[in-house]
Amino acid sequence: MTAEVFTARQLEALHDHPYATPVIAVTGGKGGVGKSTVAVNIAAALAARGHAVALVDADTEAPNNHILLSLPLKDHIDVQVAMPLVEPSLCTHCGDCIAACRRNALFLPPDQTPILMGECNGCKACINACPTGALLTRWMSVGATCRTESGNLTLFSGELLPGREESTIIVRALKDRLAAEADRFDIIVVDTAPGVHCTVIAALAGAGCAYAVTEPTRVGMHDLGLILDLCEMLAIPARIILNRSNLSGSQATIAPEAASKDVTVAASIPHDSILLQSYVKGLPVVGTNPDSPAARIFTDLAARIEREWLK
Repeated sequence: MTAEVFTARQLEALHDHPYATPVIAVTGGKGGVGKSTVAVNIAAALAARGHAVALVDADTEAPNNHILLSLPLKDHIDVQVAMPLVEPSLCTHCGDCIAACRRNALFLPPDQTPILMGECNGCKACINACPTGALLTRWMSVGATCRTESGNLTLFSGELLPGREESTIIVRALKDRLAAEADRFDIIVVDTAPGVHCTVIAALAGAGCAYAVTEPTRVGMHDLGLILDLCEMLAIPARIILNRSNLSGSQATIAPEAASKDVTVAASIPHDSILLQSYVKGLPVVGTNPDSPAARIFTDLAARIEREWLK
């Protein structure tokens, strides 16, 4: 499937980053399956083992890692994009700006000036294409990135402003901010948004492996197949984490799904009242109750990640 979607050259460019620190991603096709809980506890467990960990909350439309860690968001940096601003007196209605926009974000009504109607990624192609200089640059804030330190763990978080569409731009700004100091970390854990859209692809870029979190429900299994397909397209080795594994549902379908995608189940986490209590408190269970069943699973998973990536 990889060859049908991306060329080797495209994949190389997608995964290229200017640092040697290993990156693992925690992702999932479906929201609400415990993806962020898994990411936070893996990061906290690795930090407790003495490693310098960067946790990247790349779910920019609903970031919540800071809530699960009871950390304030600090060191805000505004993220802005260049938007076209039309000077009507200079516009000749030639349509060159419309042709230049690969996202079809501009619309040119008859005998009127261009109107921005879709998602603009700030590439400025329309501005550069205008022969009369009728399109001016207007910088617009679309969100922010934040950075908060707590012991061995540093949280990088991005947040999209309500009503904006540029979530992928926030993810890229977040990863650019991380890259500036990535070499000082032992490992980077990226918590992606749920789904298989462009924001998830941007978050997965550069990952050495991805842990796909799901639950034993029909919807969970369906969406697990989608995220595993995406990981295959992006040439990212994937493993499955089955959360709430003791719920009545579709456990029997996990093994065939894993076998069909040639992936393994890295961990099965049963529904655990202690884990739920730590979630409500906003603290990782590996810290509040390190001897609980869920905490031991996360600690064992962190130990395996350590052996694989932090030799």
